[in-house]
Order: sequence, then C-alpha cells, then structure tokens
Amino acid sequence: MRRILSDIFIVTAVGTISLKEKGGSTADYSYCDIWEFRDGKMLRLKAFVV
Repeated sequence: MRRILSDIFIVTAVGTISLKEKGGSTADYSYCDIWEFRDGKMLRLKAFVV
C-alpha cells in the first residue's frame, strides 16, 4: 500500500518497504515521511519506520 497526501506546504507519504536484515533475510516495515515546504524550499523532513 502506498498513499501520498499533499496540501500547499506539506506532503505526506505512507507505505511499506522491505529492508535486508543482518544475515541476509528481508523484513517488511511501514513508513511515513512528512515533508514541509516554505518559499519553494524544504523546511523540515520527519521520517518514521515501524
């Protein structure tokens, strides 16, 4: 699942990723990235992986 939400100043992406663990196995995680923009530049990025 992937979802991208946006308004004038904030873009939020929610989805799942697969990451390689130690030992070579793969694990699935959920993520949420929140980008905040002001004056055409990125002001802040918050990223969460669960």
